[in-house]
Amino acid sequence: MNTWGVARKWKEMCEKGHNLDGINELYADHVIGREMPGSPGEVVT
Repeated sequence: MNTWGVARKWKEMCEKGHNLDGINELYADHVIGREMPGSPGEVVT
C-alpha cells in the first residue's frame, strides 16, 4: 500500500470512530514518535 492508500484508509477509519483499530492495523510495531527537542515526551515508542 502506498502513502495515499494508507492516508485514505486512516481517514476512513477515523471517520467511523475506529482510531485505535487504525493504529493497530496501519502502524508498524517499531514506530517511534518524535516531538520538538526539549519538549516533554520528546521520543515515544
